[in-house]
Amino acid sequence: MVLKFLARASRVALLLVALTVSVPAQAQQSAVYTLVLRGVNAQEALDRFASVTKSDLLYDADLILGRPAVYCALQDVEPDEILRCITKQADLDFVVTSSGTYVIVERSAEAPAYGTVSGAVVDAATGDPLANANVYLEEAGVGAAANEAGFFSISGLLPGRHTVIASYVGYQPTANIVNLLPGDLTRAKVELVSEPIRYAPVVVDGLTQRLTSERLGRGEVDAVVSASAGGVGPVDVVRSVSSIVGVGSANPFEALGIQGGGSSDHAITLDGAPVFYPRALGNLVGAFSPLAIGRVTAHKAGFGARVGSQLSGVIALEHDTQLDGKSELMAQVDPLSASILSKVRIGEGTRSATVMLSGRTSLWDVYRAGALDGVLTDWNVTDPALKATLAGSTPAETRFVPVSTTPAVSFQDLHFASKMRLSPFRSASVSAYYGMSDFRSTSLSEGISDASYVAADDDYRWTNFVASARHNWILGARALVGVKASYSSHSMEHGFQSLDSTLAVGPSQPLEEIESLLFGALPGARLNVDRNDVRHGSVGLSIEYSPSATHQLGLDLEQVFESTDFVQDSEYFASVSSAYRSSRTVLAVVDRWQAGSNIVVDGGLRANYVDQSGSVYVEPRAAIRGDKTLPNGGTVAARLSGGVYRQFVSPFDLSSVAPSALLPSVRFWIPTQRDLAPARSEHFALDVTYFGGERWRVVSEFFYKNQPRILSIDYGTIINQSLAVTDQEDFVEAASGRSVGFALSTEYDGGIVKAKASYERTDAQRTFPSLFGDRQVQSPWNQPHRFETGVRLMPAAGLELRARWVNSWGSGWAFRQAYYDFLAAHNSALAFPPFNLSDPDSHRLPAYSQVDAGATYRQTVGRVPITFRIDVLNVMNASNVVDWTVSPSVGGSSYDVQERFLPGIQAVASVQVGL
Repeated sequence: MVLKFLARASRVALLLVALTVSVPAQAQQSAVYTLVLRGVNAQEALDRFASVTKSDLLYDADLILGRPAVYCALQDVEPDEILRCITKQADLDFVVTSSGTYVIVERSAEAPAYGTVSGAVVDAATGDPLANANVYLEEAGVGAAANEAGFFSISGLLPGRHTVIASYVGYQPTANIVNLLPGDLTRAKVELVSEPIRYAPVVVDGLTQRLTSERLGRGEVDAVVSASAGGVGPVDVVRSVSSIVGVGSANPFEALGIQGGGSSDHAITLDGAPVFYPRALGNLVGAFSPLAIGRVTAHKAGFGARVGSQLSGVIALEHDTQLDGKSELMAQVDPLSASILSKVRIGEGTRSATVMLSGRTSLWDVYRAGALDGVLTDWNVTDPALKATLAGSTPAETRFVPVSTTPAVSFQDLHFASKMRLSPFRSASVSAYYGMSDFRSTSLSEGISDASYVAADDDYRWTNFVASARHNWILGARALVGVKASYSSHSMEHGFQSLDSTLAVGPSQPLEEIESLLFGALPGARLNVDRNDVRHGSVGLSIEYSPSATHQLGLDLEQVFESTDFVQDSEYFASVSSAYRSSRTVLAVVDRWQAGSNIVVDGGLRANYVDQSGSVYVEPRAAIRGDKTLPNGGTVAARLSGGVYRQFVSPFDLSSVAPSALLPSVRFWIPTQRDLAPARSEHFALDVTYFGGERWRVVSEFFYKNQPRILSIDYGTIINQSLAVTDQEDFVEAASGRSVGFALSTEYDGGIVKAKASYERTDAQRTFPSLFGDRQVQSPWNQPHRFETGVRLMPAAGLELRARWVNSWGSGWAFRQAYYDFLAAHNSALAFPPFNLSDPDSHRLPAYSQVDAGATYRQTVGRVPITFRIDVLNVMNASNVVDWTVSPSVGGSSYDVQERFLPGIQAVASVQVGL
């Protein structure tokens, strides 16, 4: 008590002396000064003030201890104004003696000054930032998501003790204690320790509520459900999201759709930049090295304003730059390809970088995978109905069988990515991707009954290039800022030639001579060409600002440049030549409002200004979400969302009508032109999740999408070979549609045993220009019913066993797409009795059912980790039908169905070695 009294008395005496006694001082100058102070402590700020202004300054050292950090940026001001800013930031005050000496004193009592907690969430071992990590302040009952650089900021907090809880998939949740002073900015670096996880995380941004746990609204794909997601060969990282409820395809060879949408209704991005054709060989082989991608997020119905403008959703991929230790080298070989991955860390501490380089190449010239080779051989056969229609006649009484097929498959891709830590609260990232796939098939088909032969050469080539760069930093006490730039390009070339001849087959003309004759003459046949070049560039600014503890504002400003060149020179369709350039200015604004301890309201507005037309397209969006803890300890979380969504670059699938074409369509992209309004969709979604402790989770979702405007190819126009089309509006017409559905999924995680079961019911309908009398019919990609269940067992260390069953039924449009787009327009829809091509709903495929099983064994030999994996696809050898064609029945009065089947039972093995 005596010591405290003496200390207090000495401070009072010091103040009285300063106020009443003349102290030698330098007269204050009338000059002006410029001073910038960013986050310095009070003593440093005051000392800097005295040094710059040459002023006499008097203060008690104990008085300024523990004061908030000082942020001042002043230009050409007098000393009083500088000191006023410093003392206000430090929660102090000052007086001036008659001699001109500044004396720092205690500020009189005021309302409590709110503070801010900001910082970064990083990997404890490597220091790498963890993008989109979840951050929650327990005492304040508020939370936020870290941005792409792992930075977060939560402002408007009362002074005192706060528990910062951070979590991230694949890491142990961590709690840090911070003491927030009045008006202070406290920076916290939260380090998370990784925990074993046996799969690459796939996050579904349906529910983004962060109040209860980081699992809320997320679906994680593991080996249970992705064992055969790629169909043929190893799992493709993009197609692995097909196991997520609401995201999938009717069979492994079809493109993905999101909640009743087609593959053209959603975008796929890599590190924020669009990838226009992220598949090789149609849908048979994935376009990315399996070692290069570390995270996949599927944004479904009701996604936010900052995600983008797409009719159905967005699938976002991120390169894998996480690294434990100094370096990593890994190689993987499977029946289709060989891949390699290298990672290295440069520098240490706050200034360091992680560099990733990954590549993949096909092994077709070394080993022809039996399953893929069989599919290419069986499917590449002349279709009699298409052949006769193109020849201007009715189908003859013949069927064709493949005599020989020579497929050539080639694909390569190269990935580069780097994340750099420039300071504890500044980071940058760059990445690039190049992918090329080439498929060529020469085939000879023989007519069974009339000794006719058809030779064909079908050649496809796709290339993609994507590059992106981003710089993120914490700006001031309340703002996170990022700048970004990206560039994407895509090129597609398709050429087709065919030649047919009726020859007498006899001893003097063996099959080898016929084949040599036709293929020798084939280069002189008509060359049908499809070509599309797409380029997309953007630069943007992103800001996140927290004006208070209950509001978090976000703003994205982006300038987008797009161009496309498309040529369709075919004897089957009208000649199309289109070149178009466009630019858009995009503004996205969001406001996240913490309405209560367990309620969050998200409001958003996305606006696109199209320079060429001078039109502004506004997309309002909103969501409300919350959670409630039940008496039994479980938690229920719900999210209600909706909004308006448009699409400014429209992909179109032009049906392949060549009689022996393997792939069903060729895709090209065209930005919406001046005289054609973009497609529009309106979403309504309700998601409810029940967490039954740490082991059980039940997810339900309902969605409704109204699509008053869809852009579609007008086949009634494009089948007119005499036309020359140059404008988009000449061959593209508006259609309409809707989709509605619900899903229910149950997941159990018992550690050693993990299981999942889900059921989805979807009804998607739309119109097609010039087809089906403009009435709505079931969408070709619609899966009315889909059931999936899977289980994974880990009976011993390093051993994993898994099984999966997928069953879907009710799909229409059983014939090849060209039958409905092309044959029904060229011929009467009733030209192939008893089938009516104007009623695709009546052509139902048999139910699809497939059981897959697999095992993975991991072992470390010395210091080398080795992983062996084997999957047996279609264990029950089910005969699943992919589509139908027709052939004349005996007598020629009607037509019979010929079925094309998916592969039967097949085994796929791979080995991965850490070098």
